[in-house]
Amino acid sequence: METGALPVLNRLLVQLDEKNGARALGNDMLSAMITTIDQFAGEKDSKSLLKQLLDLHNLLLACRPRMAHAIHDIQDLMIYLVNRPDADSNQLKNYIIELQKKNEKELEDTLKNALPLFKEQKEILIHSHSNTIQRLLAYLEHADKKPVVYVAAQDTDKTEKIIKDLHKGQFVFHVLSEYSIVHVIENLDLAIFGALTLNNNEEIILGPGSGGLIAQLKKAGIEIYSILSRSKFSYWREQTETAYSEVRSKSAMGVKYQKTVYSHDVVPLDHFTGIIADEKIYTPDEARKVYEEEQQSFVKNEEIINSINK
Repeated sequence: METGALPVLNRLLVQLDEKNGARALGNDMLSAMITTIDQFAGEKDSKSLLKQLLDLHNLLLACRPRMAHAIHDIQDLMIYLVNRPDADSNQLKNYIIELQKKNEKELEDTLKNALPLFKEQKEILIHSHSNTIQRLLAYLEHADKKPVVYVAAQDTDKTEKIIKDLHKGQFVFHVLSEYSIVHVIENLDLAIFGALTLNNNEEIILGPGSGGLIAQLKKAGIEIYSILSRSKFSYWREQTETAYSEVRSKSAMGVKYQKTVYSHDVVPLDHFTGIIADEKIYTPDEARKVYEEEQQSFVKNEEIINSINK
């Protein structure tokens, strides 16, 4: 069993992402930092804090898939300390709180940008459970034209969470196996997926099982949207693994075998009708343009952070 810091952290991040979604994971990390700063018994001057953040940053960079939003937050905190060498731990804590507020506003803006899709009565498909999808459903509870929801069932725990949210919101909903979508596909107007990131290969990284569904939906001409704010864009240019993989020992009818499990699916950006972001709903071409523009600012921050390593 792997017990080093990297594999343990990688597995933990993947599990938390699967359980609550990427955005909730990012917010929990920031909250944990505040608690750690309060309880940490070592040096808490700006230089010492910067070193601790750099160590965490480098660990997160090595994880697969990269949790871009969490790394961006760490980088933001590091740039803050670089620009304020006299900052103390209380100032950093206050900045973390401001960063949480900024992230919350970004989510609110993203969800508001999704609402125009529901001006008319729609029949929609959802598959993944996350904090973002949960919040979207909470918004749609009060829509004038509340959508009829089809749930592509997958992992029992995730599906039951979606069902609970839909019941609470008094939606009309139907549940079917994710591999049975072909039987209702002609009823659908659109599908919405939560996502982890958009990477430098113009790929959307999202929950397992999403890829097969999206392929069917695209073939049928159904509109497909991903909720993906700009802070989740992964701007690194180097090639890395797109998912965390794990080999598990299994046995069936007396035959032992190895089963490889992947944490996420990988879908080309062009398979999506639109990317619901904090600025607007981007077409794939618009998402590429914004990605390239934002990448330039990211590269400058990376240069500053790389200078800390030296």
